[in-house]
Amino acid sequence: MLYANCDGLKCSATPRRRGTCPYCQSEVLAKCGPRYTWHWAHVTKAGCDPWWEGETDWHRGWKKYFPTKCQEVIRFESMTNEKHVADVITPNGTVIEFQNSSLTLAELKSRETFYGKMFWIVNGAKFKDNFRIGGKMPSREVEEVMDLRIAVRSRRRKDSSGQMFWYPNGMAIDDLPPQNTVEKDDGHRLFQWQHARTIWYCAAKPVIFDFGETGLFRMLKQGTHSFFVVKKIAKEELILKNGGNPRAETD
Repeated sequence: MLYANCDGLKCSATPRRRGTCPYCQSEVLAKCGPRYTWHWAHVTKAGCDPWWEGETDWHRGWKKYFPTKCQEVIRFESMTNEKHVADVITPNGTVIEFQNSSLTLAELKSRETFYGKMFWIVNGAKFKDNFRIGGKMPSREVEEVMDLRIAVRSRRRKDSSGQMFWYPNGMAIDDLPPQNTVEKDDGHRLFQWQHARTIWYCAAKPVIFDFGETGLFRMLKQGTHSFFVVKKIAKEELILKNGGNPRAETD
């Protein structure tokens, strides 16, 4: 965690400092080595928020884009006495959860139900080499899009590289249109994901993959059918839209 309670105040880690966890009130120690972002670590995590995962510099880097008061905020549900620590709660009340490790379906649904207004940012570094962005899709606002299907042209064809194509319902697969024949393109693209982390297909809230230098891609369900597309989004725009500062790391 980036913040602890020190004499009743929300404080950053500094060398040899001690504090308490805002969630479980147990002792935490400042970790201020030269190779990692300075942070706090529990002496023992027994009894702390079960939803928290071991944090990486990727988590901490994202959190730092947002004001201190928005980071590591405890959300409490008075009806059930349930509480959890949200990674970030933006000024407009939206929860942002930064996820690096795998989730069970039960935990995914529990978090989405508890937080309500939220979205996920998923660390895609571990699977970016298995995630290939494909051809363009027509705008999701075009009526015909609701009746599209997806096909993979066989690699055995002389004119094929195994790419995915969209085609209107009823069109023979041998008559697939050129992949770049797209009208009213609005940035949505097909993708192929080998060894996919299928849990993210089950999310009811927006899912954004962070592929580092390659950029951010939001995954969306396409039309009424069970396939998904991605759209590249600007990291700076996302941070600004949610009350953050995209240059906070260098301030």
